[in-house]
Amino acid sequence: MTEIISCGINFDAELGRLRILLSDLRRTLQKLEIELQSQTRLKASLEASLRDTQSRYSFELTQFQSIIGVLEVDIGQVRTDIDRQSNEYKMLLDIKIRLEMEIAEYRRFLDGDMQQVTKVIEVVKQKQMTKRTRVIEEVLVDGKVISREEDVEEEKIIN
Repeated sequence: MTEIISCGINFDAELGRLRILLSDLRRTLQKLEIELQSQTRLKASLEASLRDTQSRYSFELTQFQSIIGVLEVDIGQVRTDIDRQSNEYKMLLDIKIRLEMEIAEYRRFLDGDMQQVTKVIEVVKQKQMTKRTRVIEEVLVDGKVISREEDVEEEKIIN
C-alpha cells in the first residue's frame, strides 16, 4: 500500500507539474497568437503604405514623363528656329559681303582707279538646296567695255 500511496503522490506531483506546464504553454500560445495578430496588422499596414507609395511615385513618374515630352517638343522647335535663323544669318551675311564688295568697286570706279569691274548680279536660292551666283566681269578702258566675261557658280547647301 505504501507503494500505491507513493505512486499516488508521485502521480499527484507529476499531474501538478504537467498542469503548470500546460498553463505555461497556453500562456505562451496566447502571447504568440497576440504577436502573430500584431505582425499581421503590421504587414497589412506596410503593404498599404507600399501601395500608396507606388501609386504616388507612378503618378509623379507620369507627370515627369509628360513634362519631358513637352520639353522635347520645345527643344525640337528651338532647334528648328536655330537652323532657320542660322540660314537667314548666312543669307544676310552673303548679301552684306556682296554689297560691301559692290560698294568698294563703285568707290574705286568713282576714284578712277578701276580697270576691271566685277559685279555680282544675281544670287538665287532654289528650295534652299542650291545657291546659284552669276558673276559678270567687265574690263573698262576709258569708260568703254573692252571685254566681258560671265561666270555662273552653283553651290549645294546642306541644311
